[in-house]
Amino acid sequence: MTAIVYKQVTHHEFISFDDNIYVTENLHIREGLTVEGLAWSFNFDKRGTYWHPVTWLSHMLDCQLFGLDAGMHHLTNLILHCLNVLLLFAVLFRMTGALWRSAFVATLFAVHPINVDSVAWISERKNILSTFLWLSTMLAYTWYALYPSISRYSITLAIFVLGLLAKPMLVTLPFVFLLLDWWPLARLSIGGVKWAAVGMPRFVKSDVTRLISEKLPFLLFSFLSVTISSASLKANETIISFSRVPLDLRIANAVVSYVKYIGKLILPRNLAIYYPFPHDMLPFWQLAGSAVLLVFISAIALYYWKYHSWFITGWCWYLGTLVPVIGIIQGGLWPAMADRWAYVPFIGLYLIISWGFFALFEKWNYRTIVIIAGAAVIIVTLATLTKTQVEHWKNDFTLYHHAINVTKDNHMAHYNLAKSYENEGNIDEAINHYMESIRIYPRFSSACVNLGAILENKGRLEEAKILYRKVLVLNRSDVDLHNNLGSVLYKMGRVDEAVMHYAEAIRIDSSYLKSYNNMGIALFSQGRYDKAIEYFRKALNIEPGSDTVRENLERAVKLRDAISQSKPIAEMKNELENDPGNAEIHIKLGDLYLQTGAVANARQHYAAALTLNPGIARELQRRAIASVAERNYDIAVTYLQRLAQFTPNNIDVYYNVACVYALDGKNEAALHWLEKAIEKGFRNRALLATDDDFANIRDSEPFKNLVNSIEE
Repeated sequence: MTAIVYKQVTHHEFISFDDNIYVTENLHIREGLTVEGLAWSFNFDKRGTYWHPVTWLSHMLDCQLFGLDAGMHHLTNLILHCLNVLLLFAVLFRMTGALWRSAFVATLFAVHPINVDSVAWISERKNILSTFLWLSTMLAYTWYALYPSISRYSITLAIFVLGLLAKPMLVTLPFVFLLLDWWPLARLSIGGVKWAAVGMPRFVKSDVTRLISEKLPFLLFSFLSVTISSASLKANETIISFSRVPLDLRIANAVVSYVKYIGKLILPRNLAIYYPFPHDMLPFWQLAGSAVLLVFISAIALYYWKYHSWFITGWCWYLGTLVPVIGIIQGGLWPAMADRWAYVPFIGLYLIISWGFFALFEKWNYRTIVIIAGAAVIIVTLATLTKTQVEHWKNDFTLYHHAINVTKDNHMAHYNLAKSYENEGNIDEAINHYMESIRIYPRFSSACVNLGAILENKGRLEEAKILYRKVLVLNRSDVDLHNNLGSVLYKMGRVDEAVMHYAEAIRIDSSYLKSYNNMGIALFSQGRYDKAIEYFRKALNIEPGSDTVRENLERAVKLRDAISQSKPIAEMKNELENDPGNAEIHIKLGDLYLQTGAVANARQHYAAALTLNPGIARELQRRAIASVAERNYDIAVTYLQRLAQFTPNNIDVYYNVACVYALDGKNEAALHWLEKAIEKGFRNRALLATDDDFANIRDSEPFKNLVNSIEE
């Protein structure tokens, strides 16, 4: 039944949400089982994830066997889920001797739609693999409880530790063992308790002290697992602070989520991959109503503790096993709740449903017929809903569109859908969904970074700058925002401001490679070659294998050495020291620097020449024209940009810079300078329509926007 309901997943794709981190873009995983991969899997330093080495190894094994065949990775998940279904049945039947009750629990677990999240999502291998080891530990514990011995105890503990290495979710299992000692194992003998199960095996009874003491090694390993997982999250800077998400909001969301999960158990509709965490305190009626309901159910469980012991075991199982993921401590991208987190906790509720269902009709004349008919209706309905839910996981587009349709203000669904459209080349749709994501959650820096990059690539530098500045107000410590704003400012010619933002990004994260490299480029453009070389070298220390950084470093060193060894430059500098007010010497020195490729130094001397003698502007313009004829576009732009600085109202200069950039194939820069020309008063729409320099970008959207701005 499980295989039939889920079989379509073998034709599904990888999704962009975490599958890239866990498989498709993870070089350690893609290489399969290697010695290096084994060492890496036990390493703490994995940004965006916590410590679960056994799960990493399972992904490596899949890549070793199947490469990047998504269908086979999905098949592994499905096989594990089927094994979990069989194990759950075996454990319950072994503990209770109740065949049909155990079968009904296993069937609910098999086909309830809440579990689609865990089975159909390759990244959730950690969930179903750890559950396989959870249930295996329970089976071993049952074996130990029947025939206690050191060897059986050791095997149980070993499987438990292996489960912790797959996912720390097993930290609550020692407490579950105590519940099972109460019911159904009846290892704790308390007078007057009447067990519901018939034909139950006889487990060895013990006193409270012994039962607790035998759990202590399990609790010790649980404590170690929590400590290691917390350390890995802190090392990767993924712990969410209480200043960002207050404790009272976390507690309120936890209380309400307990009830919402029960709602999804009874009416499994509007299931989505992500439920946004609330940004503001929840309404009081929600919190109060949820708290009252939880207390009421707990009171019923306590009231029937003698005669319906399965109720208190199932209810405490549900409440307790949700604790690690209920959101008091948060790390990474934390949702309000998640379907995958109910995979194990719902087993407790399935116990209540199954044993309660049989108890409810215990005295009916047509008990068997009613139970069979009712169970059949429930199972068929759930299986149908699950099959439909699995279809939504086919690919990114079906998954995120579904999430947007069934949830409200889901900024993450819009963000992931935008990334998918961007990867497909549908930039307009990507922009729309990025903007919607930012509208819903204005401080969402990831959406801002991606949207800003698109705007930057389309030449809409001013829009990108405004967007980055707006979100930086809310996220002052976001390194990506500082770095990207610096890149936009650099392209706009505001190099000093760009340097400030690169420096801030480096201050926040001293290992942030991009800003070191970008800082080097910016300093290089200012002629500060020694400083640029220093930053390029720091970048190489962070990532020694970066070819881009290495090329930048080699170019900077070569240029610095060429300048220092240039005899004509040294002689001209001596002349300038003797006659610092001579504009002609500045011009000649600028020319010498251009010949060596030191454009930044050349600009400084041309600027000095223009300050001393503005009449030299015509000479610079003639040299720019000659440089274009020789296809020395960088040199031509240097002349013209100096002219633009000292004749700021000369529209022709701005237009000519745009023309040179267009000739050089630098369309973004060309559009930027056309915008400047229009700001200064350029209104010749006919010239734009006929100038051959702009032929290659005339059909682009940014160019059309510029033409429209002239008309406006």
